[in-house]
Amino acid sequence: MDLTRVRPLLSALDLFGRLPYFRGKGLLVVWLLRLLNSRGPLLVRLPDQRRLLFTGSDPNWVAGLWLGKLQPEFTRVFWQVLCALPEGSSVIDIGAHIGHYALIAAHRLRRAHGMVFAFEPHPANFSDLQRNKNLNSLDNLIPVQKAVAIEQRGRFFMLAHPRAVIP
Repeated sequence: MDLTRVRPLLSALDLFGRLPYFRGKGLLVVWLLRLLNSRGPLLVRLPDQRRLLFTGSDPNWVAGLWLGKLQPEFTRVFWQVLCALPEGSSVIDIGAHIGHYALIAAHRLRRAHGMVFAFEPHPANFSDLQRNKNLNSLDNLIPVQKAVAIEQRGRFFMLAHPRAVIP
């Protein structure tokens, strides 16, 4: 679907996403996303005002992430760990997907002069990760298109030591 035709609907969807959470909001968001039926890039503003670009993702997953309901306990603990890091720290996100947690870390560490290294081997996810980095103007996020480990016969082996790419 051509996004120029649905831009007013996307603006309404963004406004709807900013409303306080209420029972049934997630189902309504999924219904609206399915109504759009977009396989092209879909720009979503998250509760903390970060912006993510989705391409062809499951509407249930997008709605959960957009409403802050996807892994809320892990996200809360992750944020507490980020806040406890000393100035100049670095974070490594292995299997970064489209960069949800890498963006959280990069936003937090921007003021503390920290760096985030996001490893994602899948070409489509890596492309979205780069777009999301540029969309949020994060110079302290370094996307790396490499697999870090591989599983053989039930055992994991490191392919590249993460420190090998850290300058």
